[in-house]
Amino acid sequence: MVGNYVLQMAKDVKDEAERHWISINNYNRNLDVIERDEEKIVINRSIESIMLTRRRLKTVINKIMEESKAVAELLIELGEEKRRSAEYEQKCEEDLDNLIKERKELQEKSEELDLMLQIVLELVMNENGAVDRCEDDSKILNASDDDDFEQGVGVVSTTKYRKKLLCIFFVFLFLTLCAVIFYISIILLKF
Repeated sequence: MVGNYVLQMAKDVKDEAERHWISINNYNRNLDVIERDEEKIVINRSIESIMLTRRRLKTVINKIMEESKAVAELLIELGEEKRRSAEYEQKCEEDLDNLIKERKELQEKSEELDLMLQIVLELVMNENGAVDRCEDDSKILNASDDDDFEQGVGVVSTTKYRKKLLCIFFVFLFLTLCAVIFYISIILLKF
């Protein structure tokens, strides 16, 4: 668009210069001694017009060249920005892939913990049933005999010890599960 404007202006200047030079040449051929001063004035005006047109053309060309340099600098900056943008996009994609892998690993660990919890709950239920049977047996032993009563106390204290260990294990398992759930929620919030 700008190039067409410059070409058109150059063509106009050339046409105007040719027209003036034709008139100058015609005046030079037809010079009489008497009319020489008037024709010189016309010639001088034509030359001034040509010079003015050339100056205008130079000004326009210089302005267009400055704009072209500015556009070239902008294009260079745009290329750099595109390159940086592509690098950042690639880094983000890699980070996203890593986060997706971490999420899958955490989901697998969560599933494993759920399975472990289910197994432990089944064991606890089985253990509670065994504890209840032991308590029933100890009551029977207590009722039967004083010697057997001392053995029943040993059974009861063993079951109490097992209950305490089981409680400690559940508390530890619960805290571990809470920590894993907290970590998973933090990872998922990043998405």
